[in-house]
Amino acid sequence: MDDLMSKGMRHANGALLSGWSAGGLAVILHCDDFGNLFPRNTKVKCLSDAGLFMDAIDVAGGHSLRNFFHGVVSFQGVQKTLPQSCTSRLDPTSCFFPQNLINHIRTP
Repeated sequence: MDDLMSKGMRHANGALLSGWSAGGLAVILHCDDFGNLFPRNTKVKCLSDAGLFMDAIDVAGGHSLRNFFHGVVSFQGVQKTLPQSCTSRLDPTSCFFPQNLINHIRTP
């Protein structure tokens, strides 16, 4: 992003961050950070396509996705980038799931 901003993107009238699947999850996770790169008068939007991974019991009766995401959060240091408004109420792994994170995002 620093490279694009230095090449003039900081002067854009509008900006869209988009991604699908895991990239869609990344859009949700980084939407506010992306929006904060621009002046307030820039119209910023985020589009997550198929990035809603649900914290639900799987067909085997387990929590395989939760266990996987716990590893991601732990090993990659994701906790530092999650909104404090979420992590003050829920554990960091729960805040990695869009169903819990989405209400803490300010950028449309």
